[in-house]
Amino acid sequence: MKAIIYCSDNLGLSDEFEITQMLEQAQAQNSLNGITGYIYYHNNQFLQYFEGETHVVESLWYAIQQDKRHKIKAKAMTHISSRLFPSWHMRDFNALTEVEKMLFQHLTVQMKLLVHRKSLFMKFFFKGDNIWHIVEKIKATFVFHDQGLSSD
Repeated sequence: MKAIIYCSDNLGLSDEFEITQMLEQAQAQNSLNGITGYIYYHNNQFLQYFEGETHVVESLWYAIQQDKRHKIKAKAMTHISSRLFPSWHMRDFNALTEVEKMLFQHLTVQMKLLVHRKSLFMKFFFKGDNIWHIVEKIKATFVFHDQGLSSD
């Protein structure tokens, strides 16, 4: 199995309706293809994490890189032994629930750092284990708080 996380600038989605439509399409496709993860949108940037079988993740990653609606700024990938978010077929952290407010604040801080810092900082942020610690925090928070709740 493989996991990828990336940050990109929005270049082609002009309003909330288009972003919502794109998200709904991604959720449906991911469910069919066994891809799980989450997406966060803030300040005209996306931060997306997705995981699944290696060949499916690599195929999706290729398609994402070809998509002209955004420009990839940074990425990290790793092999995983099991899914971190097995029931999220692209959870949208912009649609806040009570449980997500805490994570929203954390992701907002991280996204602001990515947006306002030079590309050198972004390379550091996505280098090594730095980004994976954040992914683990998100998992740990939801394992504790999300028991028994719908996760999509």
